[in-house]
Amino acid sequence: MSTKGMNMNKITLNNLFIKEYVKENKIKSLSRLAGEIGISRSMLCKILQGKRNPGRKVITKMLIYFKVPFDILFTMPKE
Repeated sequence: MSTKGMNMNKITLNNLFIKEYVKENKIKSLSRLAGEIGISRSMLCKILQGKRNPGRKVITKMLIYFKVPFDILFTMPKE
């Protein structure tokens, strides 16, 4: 799914997916996960807390890292 033309301010991360992924893959810290994705720990924490929405570059990095469809990793409110 392309992010072109999307309202990026409304996209949120599926925290439940992230929690399950971390548990299943025995990832010990958010710092490690963030590093593997290619973003900072603070960026990942802000996204998980809903304090910041992911931009196109972060969305792309996460989709590549997790290898799942957009709809599983992110949610968008219906307009």
